[in-house]
Amino acid sequence: MKKLTVKDYHRHPCFNPEAKGQYGRVHLPVAPKCNIKCNFCDRKYDCVNESRPGVTSTLLSPQQADIYMGKVLEKEPRISVAGIAGPGDPFANPEETMATLRLIRKNYPDTLLCVSSNGMNIGPYIEALAEIEVDDTYEAYFKGNIPAPSQYTDESDTITVTWFNNFGIRDKKSKEDKDVEYTVKLKKLPTGKMLFVMYGGGTHKIQTTDDDKNKIKFTLSVGDPPVGVGP
Repeated sequence: MKKLTVKDYHRHPCFNPEAKGQYGRVHLPVAPKCNIKCNFCDRKYDCVNESRPGVTSTLLSPQQADIYMGKVLEKEPRISVAGIAGPGDPFANPEETMATLRLIRKNYPDTLLCVSSNGMNIGPYIEALAEIEVDDTYEAYFKGNIPAPSQYTDESDTITVTWFNNFGIRDKKSKEDKDVEYTVKLKKLPTGKMLFVMYGGGTHKIQTTDDDKNKIKFTLSVGDPPVGVGP
């Protein structure tokens, strides 16, 4: 099995729990405009204790963000990710976003690039994002054909598992499936519910850990597994 290595997600603290404390990220506030209005989004205030990605004390131009990135790395070389998450949506500000990403890729080639977007205007920029390796070598994709419900039997009970996802991990360029380790985060399940994964011709229970008060996470190291919930 091949793990993600070199310029990839093992240095991304959002996707690899083992990276916590070893690597960090910086958000570059170059995208003030947004194309939707979410009820949960409040960008009206900022303070020294406010660290949400969409909140900032000031806006930067792409050129200022490039200089700022250099100063950040001088003080903390363990910063491995440069992200654009606002304070609006990156692709409601496509010129500023793409210019910033290109500058960071050119001047800091080992830095992982990351964007957080609602995706409504990302379409025209997909190829350009791939060229500057915003999501690096691998991609997740939906394989279709979600399996019919199946049975999981343990020592005390038989559980019906409903499968809700069937995704794979593949090389972006060759489109070949890859067997890699990756971490998944989900909202906490209702009391009594459990997660399952299907591989090797069988159904297996997933061991999860709390990520925060509202989410759980788990790491998979098998190729292309459907994920389900039961009972």
